Amino acid sequence: MPWYFGIAKLIATLLSSVCGISGGVFAPSLAVGAGIGDNIATLFPNLATHGAIILLVMAAYLSGVTRAPVTSFIIMMEMTDSHQMLVPLMSASVIASAISKFICPTPLYHKLAERFLPLPARFFKHE
Repeated sequence: MPWYFGIAKLIATLLSSVCGISGGVFAPSLAVGAGIGDNIATLFPNLATHGAIILLVMAAYLSGVTRAPVTSFIIMMEMTDSHQMLVPLMSASVIASAISKFICPTPLYHKLAERFLPLPARFFKHE
């Protein structure tokens, strides 16, 4: 991957979201996390193995975006069959979710649900 992949994917995802183009959440978040993780692994080669850093950043980024830490670490663990990474993945996901909650108190899916119009009361009446 080129060094700018993570940033470019982040910008592309933001632009598509702002324009109203549905590009998904999971795949773009995993791609951005992989790109940023690759950059961190390259900058700090002695921190941990390259793959482990990428995996942790992918889980953390996905958790930060979705605020669903359990979903994030389970997806990453199952996707890579990295059961030995369970505790580090859990830690990265929970920390990222907490930081995300501090930055934006309303979770992504709640914010997206606000776009929908409420259903008229007649849909809730039993006749």
